Order: sequence, then structure tokens, then C-alpha cells
Amino acid sequence: ALTDLRELPNFSRLMDGAYDRDGLWIGQRISFWCIAYNTSLVAPKDLPVEWDDLLTNPFWRDGRFAVSNTASGWLTSLYAEKGAAWAKDFVIRLFTEVKPQRRKEGREASVKLAAAGEMMGVAPSSDYRVRQVADRGAPISLHCPSLVPTSAEWLGLFKGSPAQNSAKVFLNWLLSKEGQLAIHAATGSTSAHKDFQRREFLNFPDEVLAPGKKLVFDPFDEQAYGDLKKLWTAGWSNQLPAR
Repeated sequence: ALTDLRELPNFSRLMDGAYDRDGLWIGQRISFWCIAYNTSLVAPKDLPVEWDDLLTNPFWRDGRFAVSNTASGWLTSLYAEKGAAWAKDFVIRLFTEVKPQRRKEGREASVKLAAAGEMMGVAPSSDYRVRQVADRGAPISLHCPSLVPTSAEWLGLFKGSPAQNSAKVFLNWLLSKEGQLAIHAATGSTSAHKDFQRREFLNFPDEVLAPGKKLVFDPFDEQAYGDLKKLWTAGWSNQLPAR
């Protein structure tokens, strides 16, 4: 049902991971899905170096850590990098040992609640949402363990739509440096253009570009997402056995 967009001149300007290899979608921007934490309540020594540190550091227990009701973006990226066995063990231990707060608010609201002290940290939180709240003076920042979950916010073009050529012209502009600068200026989000993966275009460059850290993109694997969704739903509903 979707048009192959590889004919767009600026398609080749997208960074790796921010486009479909068959041209069926393009990433208009990217998000880094890490942990929003309250800078007044969390000491640097308690920030997890690896994602597994969330499971072993007792600081994050007793309701200090929270999760939004989704595995997409962050766990789907980690699943692709670390495998199904790791993801299953992580989710089971997260819900049965850490026992995080389970928040039903949107991801923007959960960042604000962390800044207010409702919880000390929450995941997944996007870099640009955390930056928006931090820029208002709230005690909030972003922390990314060594693997930085990354996903593209994608767009596609339906085949047979009545304004194919106009849509392609617009999408090509959107992928250009001018279009990507416009999105960055309007929303604060990170550009998907490969030439803009520089400190001045990132909300938390010290977190994303720090030595030893690696961006891991969500591959939008339907099977992986289905597996994680079932596991996540079971954990959310207290139906997971302890490890």
C-alpha cells in the first residue's frame, strides 16, 4: 500500500536506521529512549552504567523507578541488540524484583511527574521531551546506559494518493537540511539527517556521544514487538513468575 520513496533525492541523506531499506518509510526525526531522572534526588553514582544495573542496584526499588505502559522504542531496540533471552529475563526481573511504579500517563506527563518528585526515574523517556521540561528550570535530566535505544518517527506515502508528486516534493524538502532544521527548531527533536548528528543538534550530547556508548535502532520487527508486547502485558498485570 506504500510508495517506494528511494527515488527522493534526499532519501540518501538519512542516517542509518532512519529509513526502510525497501523505501516504504522515512524517518522525519529520531528519539533517544532513555531514563528521565530527578537531579535533586538521584546521585550520579546511582545512575545505571548498563541497563542490567537497574535490576541489581537496590536504590531503584521501593517505587523509586517507574515505567510507562509500553515496550516499544526502548525494549524493542535492546531486544534487537541483546536478543530475546536477555529481553525476557530483563522484563521478568524488572516486574518481579524491581517492581516499578506502573504509570498510565503519557510519556511527556511522566517526565513532568519525575521532575516533581513523584518518582526518581522513569523510562522510556525521549530526549526532546526531557529537554523541554529541563529548559523550564525543572530538576530533570536524561541518562542513557551504554546502549542507547533509538527509533525513527516515520512517514510513508500511500500508493495512488491524488497528489503523489506534490507529496514527494514536500517529503523531499522535509528530508533536506532546511526541512530538518525547521523540525528541530519547531519541536527540539533530533534530526534524522546524517549531517546533523553533531553536538549542537543533540539535546543531551554528553549522554548520546559519550565514549563507550552505542546507538541501537529499533528495527520495527513485528515478531519481536509481538513477543515483547505479550511479555510486557503479563508483567504489567502481575502474571509473570519470579525468575
